[in-house]
Amino acid sequence: MATKTIKGIRTEKVDVTSSGDTWNLHKNATIVSIDFGFFGALTANNNTFNIDGDIFAVYGVFGQGPRMTVNVGHSGLLQGSAGIIMAGTDRLDVDVDGQILGAQYGIQSVAARTTVDVGRNGTIEGMYGIYAMGTTRFSADIDGEVIGTQYGIVAAAATSRVTVGGHGEVDGAQYGVYFAGSGGGRLVNHGSIASAGGIGANFVQPGAKVYNDGEITGMYGISAVGKGTIVNDEHGAIIGTYGILASSTGGQSFKIVNHGTIIAPETQFAIVAGDGNDRIISDGRMVGNVVLGSGNDVLNLLHGSAKGDFFGNTGDDTLITDKASHKLIENAGEGIDTVKSTVDYKLSPEVERLILLGGKDIDGTGNATANTLRGNSGDNILKGLAGADELFGNKGNDKLYGGGDGDIFHFSSGDGKDKVMDLAIGVDDVDLSGWNAINTFTQLLNHAKNDGNGNVVIKAGDDSLTIMHLEKGDLDMNDFIF
Repeated sequence: MATKTIKGIRTEKVDVTSSGDTWNLHKNATIVSIDFGFFGALTANNNTFNIDGDIFAVYGVFGQGPRMTVNVGHSGLLQGSAGIIMAGTDRLDVDVDGQILGAQYGIQSVAARTTVDVGRNGTIEGMYGIYAMGTTRFSADIDGEVIGTQYGIVAAAATSRVTVGGHGEVDGAQYGVYFAGSGGGRLVNHGSIASAGGIGANFVQPGAKVYNDGEITGMYGISAVGKGTIVNDEHGAIIGTYGILASSTGGQSFKIVNHGTIIAPETQFAIVAGDGNDRIISDGRMVGNVVLGSGNDVLNLLHGSAKGDFFGNTGDDTLITDKASHKLIENAGEGIDTVKSTVDYKLSPEVERLILLGGKDIDGTGNATANTLRGNSGDNILKGLAGADELFGNKGNDKLYGGGDGDIFHFSSGDGKDKVMDLAIGVDDVDLSGWNAINTFTQLLNHAKNDGNGNVVIKAGDDSLTIMHLEKGDLDMNDFIF
């Protein structure tokens, strides 16, 4: 194991045939070559190259042996068609605090394992900034700049991880970061990832894992397939014509959590989900439409700000909200859809179910189709409107309006003091199967009495059900379910 130092100006390549050596290019040294700066033979293995000077060559450092380490110091410069080429099969480790300026590749590696660290003063440029073709493991920690005129970083390994630090920047005209490995890929971004005309972060295999509290921008901010987890934290921003495109497939799903900001033009798309059972949680800010796919999806907007339309599509979808303006857009035959709300809420067309959350006194209204409306523990007014509706007041002192068609009013033990406001004899039903104190029509009559105002009150213990505008003698056993 020897240490060898290059000084002065050299006008031909340095041939490296030995193994285990350390090669130093002095900070005042320069290599100018028509082909290679350092050329590692097939037999040269596990050498370290410390570049503190300048290399002007087609290929700055070229290795063919199994292992190679390259450290580009603060004063180091590699400029040519490619800065570093690793043709060896095992491992490449690169640390960059200087500059690698490649017309084609900043770094290209076919090694099974490649690691790249770019310090705050480091820069890598090329048509492909970093192109890691190895199939086993790739990791990059970027706190400087990686700029690709086409691709910023390409990661093909089964296990690929890219971390962009708070001072880091990755740019690519087509792709900022492109994950092609079978394991999906893991991206942690505290800095900036950008693609002016393409995709900020692209995952072409299932298994994407993204944590962002920096900025990701592109025509598509993030595009991923199959399944995965995407977390945009409080200080994170994802910006694009499509903020997030999560193309899940049947049997696979995405979980998307937004505590920060996702922005698309208002007529475009903050999030587009796929065919899996996807879950989207946003207590941050979203601008742009949200499109759910054909799965049974959940869109939770509690405590968040969202400006746009929310398209449910097929599947049994659920919207959870604390704003009456948040509406699911559904068409007939697109599943059994549900809204869960902490505020007064009216269902949009073709949404079937409404569940009121919390303990506040809030009201719920259905639509023209058959609905199921469920109150919370407060005092609720539920209105079914047209359609054959089912109404559950639950706890609290509730008022239940069925509306037109044959409705079912449900009352159970512990539901408090409810009122059925518009029971139509022979059309509607009252379901008392959950009221333990009353199991037959005879028991019902024993617990019923008129209130003197044209209404009948059925009372057992602390629970009572008042049927408005009917008296005890008007009751028919065929209108009750026990």
